[in-house]
Amino acid sequence: MELSITWAFGGSRPVEIGPATALPREFTASFTFPKDHTFEMDIAVEHTTPVCNQLRVIRNPERGPLTGTELRRVPLASWLELVCREAALRVEEASPGGVAMSPASAEEQVAAARASRRHRNAMTDELLREVANAHQSRDPETDARSPVEVVRDAFHVSPSTAHRYVSLARKRGFLPPKED
Repeated sequence: MELSITWAFGGSRPVEIGPATALPREFTASFTFPKDHTFEMDIAVEHTTPVCNQLRVIRNPERGPLTGTELRRVPLASWLELVCREAALRVEEASPGGVAMSPASAEEQVAAARASRRHRNAMTDELLREVANAHQSRDPETDARSPVEVVRDAFHVSPSTAHRYVSLARKRGFLPPKED
């Protein structure tokens, strides 16, 4: 397998995902396999968590057509973890107010890989505070969505996941108890 990762820093600063560790805000990973399809993943960091926004499969003409069976063999979570390890950057103080980036150490690469799994693990207080802020930010006079719909839209999750986030934020005291 050949893995290549591309990103353009331009005006976009990398996102710190942990102590002294960052990932590019948006990047693309390309997996090329001999005698197999090529897979490209567009990845973005949202709320310090890397997510796959798009997967492109470029069919190898020597293989059969793309089918559900072909797509189910794609280990997205494992690939996301691998890509985050490879794209991880060390954040270093350069000059007053300035920041320098360098390749991450093995330990920092592990932290980046953990960030790729963050959405599947227990909710952190930091995330639940962000959920509470989004939930309470809705202006009922100008926004017809419910507070849970605001959370759904802010975190790009399903309605059931948004309800779970809100429920956990209430249990941890970041939102007031639900009125009966």
